[in-house]
Amino acid sequence: MQESETTNDADFDYGLRTLMVQAQNGDSASYTELLQVVSVVLRKYLSRRIADSVAREDVLQEILVSLHKARHTYDPNLPFQSWMYAIARFRLIDFYRRSKRQRDRERFVEGLEEIVRAEESEEPRFDAQELSLALKELPAAQREAVERLKLRDQSVKEAALSMDRTESSVKVLAHRGYKALRKILSTPEVK
Repeated sequence: MQESETTNDADFDYGLRTLMVQAQNGDSASYTELLQVVSVVLRKYLSRRIADSVAREDVLQEILVSLHKARHTYDPNLPFQSWMYAIARFRLIDFYRRSKRQRDRERFVEGLEEIVRAEESEEPRFDAQELSLALKELPAAQREAVERLKLRDQSVKEAALSMDRTESSVKVLAHRGYKALRKILSTPEVK
């Protein structure tokens, strides 16, 4: 089966649908062909959304695994591409979320480095021990939220489960903790 000029073409979708039905009935050759064609289509879809080629291939593999796991849910009476792109969008959103969390962590670390550096000299105003002491000055719940989100790399959801709190309350605790840390670390002496 050849990919058509536009992936919205009804004949192309019908061909994909046919391959999927045959694959659902145990035809491994049809399944292999389907995955090859779908890989080309999805690679084009992802190339417009993810610049990094390594990340793009990783997301493609995640989509293919998701398609494989969900293949029994496909209804042959519905367009194949709509089903495929829905799964692709979910995996793409997951990628964006992971990327955002990574950027947020990097910004937090950079922010801490800036706080640690003395603005007027090259010597830091305090060392790692003082930073640790500053963390200890936070109320227990704020300290735990900051440590779980920024030092242990937990997501808000993971931290909320670990702390037996709602995600909203973990976000509020962390925000207050960050604000308090900035205040503590900006004073001339850490207690």
